[in-house]
This record gives sequence, structure tokens and C-alpha cells, in this order.
Amino acid sequence: MHEYDHGDGCSITGGYVYRGAEIPELYGHYLFADYCSGRIWSLEHDGDTVTSFTEWTDQINPSWPDTIGAPASFGEDGFGELYVVDRGGGTSGGEIWKIIADPTGISGTGTARPSFRLGHVAPNPVTRHARFEITLDRPGIVSISVFDVTGRLVRNISSESRGAGIHIAEWDGRDASGAEVSSGAYFLRAELDGRRLTRRISVLR
Repeated sequence: MHEYDHGDGCSITGGYVYRGAEIPELYGHYLFADYCSGRIWSLEHDGDTVTSFTEWTDQINPSWPDTIGAPASFGEDGFGELYVVDRGGGTSGGEIWKIIADPTGISGTGTARPSFRLGHVAPNPVTRHARFEITLDRPGIVSISVFDVTGRLVRNISSESRGAGIHIAEWDGRDASGAEVSSGAYFLRAELDGRRLTRRISVLR
């Protein structure tokens, strides 16, 4: 649970957990804003408590309060990238802003700490073989599995102890019996210390 008082705003605009690939520092963070103040924050939650809380107003809305004045909603595209809906006011109309990485590479995205993250699968759609990155914020036993759209376990890819950092994992497009899976949608799941990340993948034969 997280709370803020009226000194920071007056109306919470709920958002999304970032699952995109363009801003790795934000992966797994829940972004939200305040409609009145225009300030934007993120938090991470481990299932029991808030593990990090960061304000992103200066990075996402550097001209605050002039650019995004009244964030009324957030949006998400098919790639997990996020958008902010600005209602506008007075004579100014509303606008939709996409949250992107700093194109100059100078300011970055500030103080976010590394997090448990499941990267994009490549290639996707999968034809024969796929690779993906898993970023661990601490060492532990990582389980990687594939499920079909009904939730049925297709294959346990691995379950082993890994250190903190970035690791490369692979799936050969086969089920537990060694047979090639059929075309369709599947879900790749990584679990660490009770935390779970899922990414949708497609198989094309």
C-alpha cells in the first residue's frame, strides 16, 4: 500500500505496470500520476510491500507543469510501451504522450534500481528457436517454463540457481516430450523468490 497527502496532489490517475522493452530501467514498475499536480511516480511491489518508490516528473514531464498539465489516464500498446493522456484545459486541447527513453542518453531515467526483468523473445514469432534475457536483481533459483493459452504446462525449460545480473536463456520450440509445439500463442514464465514475470510469445510453423 502507498499513500500521499494533498501536498502532492488531489486525485490519483492510475496507470500500468511497465512491460515494454524501450526503457529497461522502468520494467516492472507501476506508473501513476496525479491529475491536479501533473506529477508522475512509479513503485515496485513484491507482493507484500512496496520495494521502491520513485518520482519521474522531471524525466517524463521535464516542462512540468506546462507540458502534461492534467494526466487523466494512461494507455498501453501491444508492445507494453506506455502513454500518458493529458486532458488539457482552458483553450488548450488534450494530447497523448508516449513515454520514451531519453534520446540524448544524458539524463537517463534517474534513480530506478535494477529489477527482476524478462526481456523480449527473439525472434517472435518463434519458428524453431528463441533466445531471451532474464535480469536478476539478486541471486536465487530461477524457474523458466512455457504454458499454452489454457494454462497447461508445456515445458519446464530450466530451474537452477543463478547470480544477480543478466542471463541468456533459450527455448527450442519443443514440449516436454521433445515434440515440436504447434503454431499458436504461448506464455513464457520466469519465477524468482515468489515473483513471477510472464511474456506472450507466438509460434509459427
